Amino acid sequence: MALRDLAFFETPIEAMAFGLVTALQALPSLGGLALLRDDESGSYGVVYARGPRVSAVVRSRVPEDDPFVALALVRGGPVSVEYRSDTPPPDRHAAFGDPWSAFVTPVQVAGRCVGVIELVDPIETRAGGESGRRALAAIAQHLALFLRERPLRVSRAFAPAQLGLDDESI
Repeated sequence: MALRDLAFFETPIEAMAFGLVTALQALPSLGGLALLRDDESGSYGVVYARGPRVSAVVRSRVPEDDPFVALALVRGGPVSVEYRSDTPPPDRHAAFGDPWSAFVTPVQVAGRCVGVIELVDPIETRAGGESGRRALAAIAQHLALFLRERPLRVSRAFAPAQLGLDDESI
C-alpha cells in the first residue's frame, strides 16, 4: 500500500494507524504511537500503538503542552529526541521498555497540530538522517491532507475493534 491509499479510509483513526504502520516500515523502530488532537479535552489521545506492551499506552492522554510535541512544532517537522539522565522519556515512551530515543512528527492542518506520529527507538542509524526526516514529513503531509476534511472525534473513538485489539488486551 502507498500513501495515496489513504483515500480509501473512512476515519481519522484508521488514517493515523495507517500512517504509523507506514512510518514503521520506512523507519523500523521498537514501537510507535499515533496521537490525535481531542478538542473536547484539550489534549491528544493515543489512538493506535505498535510494539511491546501497547495496552499500557493506547487510550492514554498527552497534554497539549507536551514538551516533545512542542519541540517538533517549533522546529516545523520531525525531530529526534535523545533520552539521557537530564531528559527522561515520557511515560508513553517508557511503557515500551527503556527507550534511548524517539522521533516525534507533528501532523498540522492550517498551522494547527491535529495529530502526532511518534517512533520509539528507531532500529537503524539512518533514521536520524535527512532521508528519515523527509519520509516522516511526507507521511505527515499526506495525513494532514486526509484529516483537514474530516471531523476529529477522539473521545468517542476507542472501540477495541478499531484499534485492532480485543477487549482483554486493553
